[in-house]
Amino acid sequence: MTPSFPNSEHLLVWQLRRCRRPGYTLLELVLVLAIIVLMIGLTWPLLEQPLAYERLRHAADQVLAEWTTARIEAMRTGEHRIFCYEQDSPNYWFEGDSTPEEQRPKLPEGVIFVSSQKEEDARESLEEGGLGDLGDPEIWFYADGTCSDVPELLLANEYGMRIRLVLRGLTGVTLVDENVMDAEEQPGPRGRQP
Repeated sequence: MTPSFPNSEHLLVWQLRRCRRPGYTLLELVLVLAIIVLMIGLTWPLLEQPLAYERLRHAADQVLAEWTTARIEAMRTGEHRIFCYEQDSPNYWFEGDSTPEEQRPKLPEGVIFVSSQKEEDARESLEEGGLGDLGDPEIWFYADGTCSDVPELLLANEYGMRIRLVLRGLTGVTLVDENVMDAEEQPGPRGRQP
């Protein structure tokens, strides 16, 4: 049943509106895309920091896996392995490894080795002719399953977040401490006000 119209122009308009397919105009689509791009642009910086922390955690897992592999390899072959790294850099390698420098493994993007503390290791000093240096960025893994005692190896990312890795020399147990304060947050000496 068709409604009655006073003239034919109204009938024509009604038929055109009825036959028009539903859809969106180009302007509506561009407006929705602009809003989506704006929302992504505003939220991306908020997502970058948690992603950087996950890269830092992945780097810690990567180093722990390399240490475990080196310890097992030293026990299997009967020869010591030396894990070396560059401070303030993502580069690390095993001494005596013939891998070209550009193909050596690296920590994930934005993560670097910051610093380490080592305990004195008599075997390391004897191997090097008595020149063992506690500041050397290297960790020794021996054939008997022991290794250099590393109370602290710090990894950091571009946001200043840090993770501390600990390697127990006698047992080879590795620990990760994710609650490391930034250098600015470190408490000062007791009894003195900053």
